[in-house]
Amino acid sequence: MNDTVFVTPSDLHVQVLTTANVVSVTAETMGHSLPIPQRIAGVFALDASIPRVPGFLRNRTYDVSFDAATAAGQHSSVTLRVLVK
Repeated sequence: MNDTVFVTPSDLHVQVLTTANVVSVTAETMGHSLPIPQRIAGVFALDASIPRVPGFLRNRTYDVSFDAATAAGQHSSVTLRVLVK
């Protein structure tokens, strides 16, 4: 991600580097998941816009989990904490 602090609205740039055998990467937070498209083997990337969020969702931290999966069904996850302002 381009940062771990987001001021809404803003642009979001996510790049996940994996081993070449990973076939999918998914980001998940607050019960919502988003697939990160594969660009080339081992590189998954997403460019998006974060809309303005309501005041009660700002100035809070959120855990965003990234899950990478291989065709054989192996999974690896990492969680990042982000702040939304």
